[in-house]
Amino acid sequence: MKKRFFISAVIILIISVITFFSISYKNTNNNDKPKEQTTKNNPQETKSTSSNTSAPATAVESLNSSLKLTDSGLHNSVDNINSLSNYINGGFVRYSNNFLFISPSVTLSYDSPLVYSMEDGTTFFKKLNDISNASSINIINNNVYYKSNSISALMKTNISTHENTILANQCGPYYIYNDWIYFISPSDCSIKKMTLNGDSLTTIKSDLSKDKNWYPEDPSTLFIYNNKIYYSDMVTYGDEHNLKWRNEIYSMNLDGTNLEKVLEDRTSSFILYENSIYYFRSLDDTSLNIDLVKFDLSTKKFSILSSFSNAGIGNFNIYNDNLYFIGIYPHDSSKPTGFDMKLEKYNLTTKKTSIISNSITTFGKIFILNDRIFVLPVGVTDKNSYLYYSIKTDGSEEKYVK
Repeated sequence: MKKRFFISAVIILIISVITFFSISYKNTNNNDKPKEQTTKNNPQETKSTSSNTSAPATAVESLNSSLKLTDSGLHNSVDNINSLSNYINGGFVRYSNNFLFISPSVTLSYDSPLVYSMEDGTTFFKKLNDISNASSINIINNNVYYKSNSISALMKTNISTHENTILANQCGPYYIYNDWIYFISPSDCSIKKMTLNGDSLTTIKSDLSKDKNWYPEDPSTLFIYNNKIYYSDMVTYGDEHNLKWRNEIYSMNLDGTNLEKVLEDRTSSFILYENSIYYFRSLDDTSLNIDLVKFDLSTKKFSILSSFSNAGIGNFNIYNDNLYFIGIYPHDSSKPTGFDMKLEKYNLTTKKTSIISNSITTFGKIFILNDRIFVLPVGVTDKNSYLYYSIKTDGSEEKYVK
């Protein structure tokens, strides 16, 4: 089975445990009828439109008239609000005009609708039932662009008219830049672009990495930074008794020219920040010894910033010169899973690590918006049936939001 990353055995065990609880939790809630979705079987990129004329059943699920969205700085902007790091981490959280949009589908609750609230995440909490299973979320005007986890399609939904449009039936990772949608077409291993309405479909680069492993649902496989397209893949080598692997990151111009390999290493996850790639490098497939590495895109030089031993590293994000990550420490007999997980931060200037939270109940995805960290749990258990865990970047105002 292909995997995007070979991470430590401790994280694999955690995900197995929380997945078991997720299935148990979902079975107890199977009275909620899943939303039907239909797609075309045609593998070619097409767009189709359908209009849902029925309004949500209750006022709680209706869009408030004060929710007015614009196209200013909302899609894939490299800033402290909708950062590139948040998007590479899956794009399950998006900010727009004082509203926070969150997709619960990261919790393995695949039929969950997109929800939104005021910026503080506690008031004015509503559902957008027309949008479910959403990841890689972008908001432009009144339209939500997203990948659906249940089908390999790129969707656009108008949150006022409830009109749904399939922009591409076969779509891997995508990225919106200067009002163009760039995406990987898994049917022919190419990179294409089209307008925000799905028109003017153009192939930028064809026949990419046919002999390598592609991960079409991982947003880190394709993104744009400083007017360059980046894409990543993984290669394996050796035999079944000594299988080895490495990740590769390539860049090219927006028109597909000047393709070059940027980085080759064993990256468990990575983030771009201030013209450098930061990533955790696992020393081997089972070791709990992990290095934090910086690769400078200008000088092409590597530097090891820190090393972690006897701990797993969960998802991470960078915000205002601090790298935030989930430290996973095994063999804690006081925890039901035998692991203790806490939010930590590594200051890129002082190179000091500090713990900023109490123990959190599950492994999750990290998103940072306006000085607040959001951890969306990867699985659901009877102890943490909440939408997300949140804490300010200074370690204050810790809360669980249901």
